[in-house]
Amino acid sequence: MNKALLVLLSVFLLAILVFFFFSANKKTNSDRSVGNGSKKVSQTKNQVNQTKQLSTTNQAEPITSLRGPRLWLEPSKGDFKVGSIFDVKILIDSDGKTVAGAGISSLNYDPKKLEIQDADKTMEGIQIRKGDVFDMVMINKVDSAAGKIKFSSLTKLGQENYIASGNLATITFKVLEASPDEQLIFDFKPGLTTDCNIISFSDSKDILQVVGNATIKLLPN
Repeated sequence: MNKALLVLLSVFLLAILVFFFFSANKKTNSDRSVGNGSKKVSQTKNQVNQTKQLSTTNQAEPITSLRGPRLWLEPSKGDFKVGSIFDVKILIDSDGKTVAGAGISSLNYDPKKLEIQDADKTMEGIQIRKGDVFDMVMINKVDSAAGKIKFSSLTKLGQENYIASGNLATITFKVLEASPDEQLIFDFKPGLTTDCNIISFSDSKDILQVVGNATIKLLPN
């Protein structure tokens, strides 16, 4: 076999080795990509499941012990007689995250059983009382026919690094009729931005993870 033929054969074998090397490398990277993708999908499913588990509570476990940005009602339970007047606070905790504001798209109650007392008679319509967490009230409206409360407020313009914790607003109810199991319920679904929310300062995304509703007893006089 002459020298030129040996050189040509060597080049051919080297080309085959290079081809298999890169083919194997590509498959390994592809497998890694698929594996990482499966891992990410698995992690995402776990996060969704955890969020669903945290999404709503009626205080079987104290909401202050749960993690994640949250809104809840206080008291979450109680007995109130017909004709009595009592307060329910809407509380917020951003769980250490900086926020720009929060909104209640709808807090639902039964207007046949409960009547909201107007907190500001100088304003048209029925208002609830602003809390001390945020400065600027954007929406404060009660639909007494439908039994829906809408409220939203923001931090002061230019305010940064604000972590929310405390009283967002206070509702004053009057008991109209007896009911053994009256519920006050937030409209909330994890990830939905058109319901109740807590707004992140950094990217304006909804970071609300859990809400705590209330179940109260309205007793006859």
